[in-house]
Amino acid sequence: MLSARTVLTRTARLSNVRLNSTLVVAEHDETKLAPITLNAITAAGKLGNDVSVLVTGANAQKVAEQVAKVNGVKRVLVAQDDKLKNNLPGKNRDFWLKFTVFDPCSLFFKSFL
Repeated sequence: MLSARTVLTRTARLSNVRLNSTLVVAEHDETKLAPITLNAITAAGKLGNDVSVLVTGANAQKVAEQVAKVNGVKRVLVAQDDKLKNNLPGKNRDFWLKFTVFDPCSLFFKSFL
């Protein structure tokens, strides 16, 4: 049987591994970043680890350039394809369910579920 200390130490190690990087999914209208995404980036940065931002959409590159200028963002990942037009997560639900996402609690993200 493991001691409580051993269990806590192992749990802390696992937690640190998961929190070495945080992914924020950008909400936008294909031309500009939604303010709630900036809030999510700020909150993710307070975890004290690298913040990566995923920008998806048919015109994701424009928004990705805006995200790259945001303080605290270490990496910007871009998924640009016409299939992602209008950025509707419900259409790509199976894809999104594979990730742990820092959710800014907007209607956009509520449609994931």
